[in-house]
Amino acid sequence: MLLYDITKYESLMGLTQWIEDVKRYAASDILMVLVGAKQDLASKKREITIEQAKKFASHYPEIVDVVETSAKESVNIETVFTTLTRALKEQHDTKRAIVRTPTFRDLQSPHKSPLCSKLCSFNDCCN
Repeated sequence: MLLYDITKYESLMGLTQWIEDVKRYAASDILMVLVGAKQDLASKKREITIEQAKKFASHYPEIVDVVETSAKESVNIETVFTTLTRALKEQHDTKRAIVRTPTFRDLQSPHKSPLCSKLCSFNDCCN
């Protein structure tokens, strides 16, 4: 989660270095959510619109969403965690969906792989 203050434009620009540090030191498949703080001050002191934040985030494919929050008024706090959790689950499911190709060793041992098991049932060779 990368936090910026919607009432201070510099806070969004300062995230550039934080994002580069995360990309340098974290896992290559890291996911991030951009969190705009102090939404309760939006009508009086806003310097960054949600559109500007989304445009900034669009330059970083690791950022899955932009959410404005207010800790003071308890707005969208849960949404940040839900958004990140869903993105992580989707990433996990996508990785698991990659089909593993059977190796020669798998094919040598009967019923060790789903492919071999299926072939054996058709050929009736290992029953």
